[in-house]
Amino acid sequence: MGERSKIKLGLTYVVCFAICFALGILWHELIGHGLVGILAGGHITDLNLFGFRFLPEFGWSGIPGSIHIEDVATPVLHELTVLSGPLSTWCVAVLAVVSLWVRRWKGPGKVILVCLSLWWYDMLGETLTAFGIPKYIFFYSRPPVHYNAAVWLGIPGSLFIIFSIVTSVCLLAGLVLRLIYDHRQRKKQTCNKDGK
Repeated sequence: MGERSKIKLGLTYVVCFAICFALGILWHELIGHGLVGILAGGHITDLNLFGFRFLPEFGWSGIPGSIHIEDVATPVLHELTVLSGPLSTWCVAVLAVVSLWVRRWKGPGKVILVCLSLWWYDMLGETLTAFGIPKYIFFYSRPPVHYNAAVWLGIPGSLFIIFSIVTSVCLLAGLVLRLIYDHRQRKKQTCNKDGK
């Protein structure tokens, strides 16, 4: 791979990562919390994305992402709705890593899956708020609402933390090992072509 191709590939990953990060916020709030909350009988009363408030009225809020859902049918469904945001992005990350191992992807499909496989950070970031560490380290802090929801649902706090950390490390390791394997396979094929 030439120098120009490497730069192009690197820029592709950077752009895709930025887009996937933004989509992760949308997914977390709208699919993770919003859809689950609506299915649980609630309705959205407040929505903030990328610093803007969309509901109840449009304006600047400075909040990267949040959603408030009222009238969820039961307290258990309410706490599941709260927990479903980071859990939904975690599930996408698991599916992305598994997809990378099941099939040898190339081009844009591989770039997208690599970026989606990093969505495990959402669950880990939400867990770290239990220690007072802001999720988006530089500019946003809030109480550990997802951790508190897990504990309210009967999941021991230490188990939730261990699950988040261990699965995050495993997903990252799975991604890195797959990328190393792909790199070695490409190198091997190039050596075989050069040797013929």
